[in-house]
Amino acid sequence: MQEPPTTLQQQFSLGAVQTTISPELSFRGWMDELRIWKIARTEEQIQDNLFRRLQDDFDQLIAYYDCDATNPLQDQSGRGLHLSVSNPDQTFVLSTAPISSETAQVRSALAGISTDFHDHMDSSPAVQEYGDMQYDSNGALFGVMKRCYSYIKDGTWHLITGFKVGDLEMEWIGQAQYDPQLIGFIEGTPPCSWREPDRQIAIRPEQLDRSEAGRRCGV
Repeated sequence: MQEPPTTLQQQFSLGAVQTTISPELSFRGWMDELRIWKIARTEEQIQDNLFRRLQDDFDQLIAYYDCDATNPLQDQSGRGLHLSVSNPDQTFVLSTAPISSETAQVRSALAGISTDFHDHMDSSPAVQEYGDMQYDSNGALFGVMKRCYSYIKDGTWHLITGFKVGDLEMEWIGQAQYDPQLIGFIEGTPPCSWREPDRQIAIRPEQLDRSEAGRRCGV
């Protein structure tokens, strides 16, 4: 095992270690994206963003590099921690990672790139979105909108759940009356009917039978 080289100062390097002479221990391979969080993520939170561009929770990031073809490498977290690409022979290739607005099994008709995650089906897919409640690493409850896919393959029904669409705003709804008001009231006997099936009755105040006013109306 090779010992890491000695450096003269603290540093943050991606894919190598910068010494006083030149970068050493260079990473050999492909790097598609890097997210550095300052808050611990649960397993479900990590899986929710595996196959999609990061669209939220930027306030919980330290740095976010999407590794697009730019030099310096842009920090998309908004903190401005950009990195210079030191290797002049560094090349950028078209990514084969299944990053899109659909689940990893869905192949984009525009990209034209096939990945190991893409799948075939023997029926038309059914898609449904639903709300999901989760707890973060601190135990706080929050809501997420997710999408599930259902299809038939080789005579077997397949169900894919958990593709995150976006975050939900939580609102607690309950029955409460903060400004009670008197809408109406009923007192005494019901009013007399102004219309009967066989005749019309016109009632005037002087026709009321005073002795039985509490029980009936005079005609």
